[in-house]
Amino acid sequence: MSISIEVELVMPAMPRSLSVKTLRPMSLDSSHDRVQVNVADLDPQTVDRICEQWAMEFRAFAASQRKAAQIKEEAKSSFYFGDGGK
Repeated sequence: MSISIEVELVMPAMPRSLSVKTLRPMSLDSSHDRVQVNVADLDPQTVDRICEQWAMEFRAFAASQRKAAQIKEEAKSSFYFGDGGK
């Protein structure tokens, strides 16, 4: 017997603009300046690159969260059973 549940993930709200951090500030005074770019002004190739970068970063973040959960579970197991339950 199996149960199937269909869900819809709630994604973060789509941004109307993106912050751009300058890589090489002209002076120390402007090193913390941020520029806003309207998403509507982005060309399709830039949108594709942003999507690829976000997907790569999201995968890495999800992997780090899985690793952290695994370490936490292993620590809990070794606390209760000593030596990782071995």
